[in-house]
Amino acid sequence: MDNPVKIHFRCNPQGCIILSIQCPTCNEQQDLPIADLDSGIGFTCKCGEDFPIHAETLKPVARELDELHHLIQRTIELPI
Repeated sequence: MDNPVKIHFRCNPQGCIILSIQCPTCNEQQDLPIADLDSGIGFTCKCGEDFPIHAETLKPVARELDELHHLIQRTIELPI
């Protein structure tokens, strides 16, 4: 692929994981609904670039999310 599409992972202030797709043409970012990973997604960027992304292509994103979910499972004890 000449222009790989970057997927950014971040947390919003409420602690929810947000995924954004970065357009390789104009670098504009659009949020990616996590629920659509199993079915694939498609959208057109403001610059006109089409993104038909299939579920198979998104498997690395799903694996990364699994890893992130595993990493955030923590227990702490408070001295009350």
